[in-house]
Amino acid sequence: MIQKNVFKDPGYNQLFKAVTDLGLSYEEVEFQPNSNIFNYRTTRKDVFVYGAVKLAKVTRDFDWTPGSFYGKNHEFEHYAKGYGGIPY
Repeated sequence: MIQKNVFKDPGYNQLFKAVTDLGLSYEEVEFQPNSNIFNYRTTRKDVFVYGAVKLAKVTRDFDWTPGSFYGKNHEFEHYAKGYGGIPY
């Protein structure tokens, strides 16, 4: 599940080439204005979401695995322990 390019990332279109080259299926999704609602077609449960933190939070309870990298183990505080703390 790939969220439409909300950040205008210049490398955004390369993501589609990569998933296509790997033979992965995907859907591009977009939130309805001023809401947490987005339309998707998949009935699969083996879904990974890529997009804004909002997408990760909204889909947290969708029972998708792996879901996203957003969560307890991927917060800065956890990484800082492994990388030696905050560099300032």
